[in-house]
Amino acid sequence: MKIIGITQRVDHRKEINEKRDCLDQRWMILAKTLGVIFVPIPNTLEDPVAYIIKLNVSGIIFSGGNHVGNIQEKQNQEPDHHDVFVERDRTEQTLLSYALQIRIPLLGVCRGMQMIYAFFGGELKKVDKNIHVAHRHALEWKSDQMANFYKNQMDVNSYHGYGISSPITSARLEETGIYNDEVESFKVKDFEVYGVMWHPEREEPFSDGDIQFLKYIFKIHETN
Repeated sequence: MKIIGITQRVDHRKEINEKRDCLDQRWMILAKTLGVIFVPIPNTLEDPVAYIIKLNVSGIIFSGGNHVGNIQEKQNQEPDHHDVFVERDRTEQTLLSYALQIRIPLLGVCRGMQMIYAFFGGELKKVDKNIHVAHRHALEWKSDQMANFYKNQMDVNSYHGYGISSPITSARLEETGIYNDEVESFKVKDFEVYGVMWHPEREEPFSDGDIQFLKYIFKIHETN
C-alpha cells in the first residue's frame, strides 16, 4: 500500500503555551477511500527529508491551514503575522525543494498551493472573505485534463483569505482552473507538482473528480 506524507497546520494554544501539529480527521477517511496511507509530517523535524526517505513515501501533500509567512517577508510584502509559523514554512520549503529535485509528486491544498506559488516568486493577495470563505465557486477549467477528471463538476468549495491573480505571474506555473480573475488550480511545468485552492477532504461525499485527480497524481491503482 502506498504511503503519502502530509504536512500539518500549527495550532498555538496561547493560554497553555502549547503548539500542536493538527490534521483534519477527514484526511484519513479520504486516504482509506483512495486505498493509501497518509502519514503526518511533524513541523519540528531537523531534517524532514530524512524523515520521508525513511518512510519511503510515494508523494507529498501540503495540507491547508495557517498563512504563508517568511517567503512573503523576503518579497518585501506585508505579511499577515496572524497564524504564521516559521517551522511550518521551513518544513514545506525543504520538502518542496526535495520533491522537485527527485521528481516525486506533490499536491498543495489551499495554503499548500499558496506556499508553492510563493516559492516560485509569486505574490499572494488578500481576497474578499465574503466571497472566498465557506462558499462555492464555479470554475472555468483551463486544462483538458482537469476538465476530464471533473467532467460535469463545475464548482468547488472555498475557505481561503489569500489568493492568486490571473494571469499567473510565474513562468514556472500554468493555470489549470480559474474563478473570475483568480487562479484556483495550477501545475508546475515539467514536474508532477500541483496546487488546488479547494479542500478535497471537506467534500461530503468526496468528489469523484477529486478522487480521480488524486489517483492520477499519486499513481494509485486498484491493485495498490
